Amino acid sequence: MKKYDIKYAFRKYESQGTQKTFWSTHGTLWVDDNGKMKIKIDSIPVVETYDGWYQVFEQQTPEQRQQRQPAQRAEPLDESDVPF
Repeated sequence: MKKYDIKYAFRKYESQGTQKTFWSTHGTLWVDDNGKMKIKIDSIPVVETYDGWYQVFEQQTPEQRQQRQPAQRAEPLDESDVPF
């Protein structure tokens, strides 16, 4: 059985000069060996821009997600900048 994530394009943003989309996950779609599909919706986006449309992406393992884009580390925090 193949699993897919049901996602909503929550917002657009720019990162390092590239336009990107933040996807929020709202359910799962399964396809069995006979091609039959089952959908489980876990939540519905609560934003003014919600238009009822979702997109489906093949579910990735945690290892695949880590390989896709390495996490960028923030600069070390200078504790002297904290006002308290």
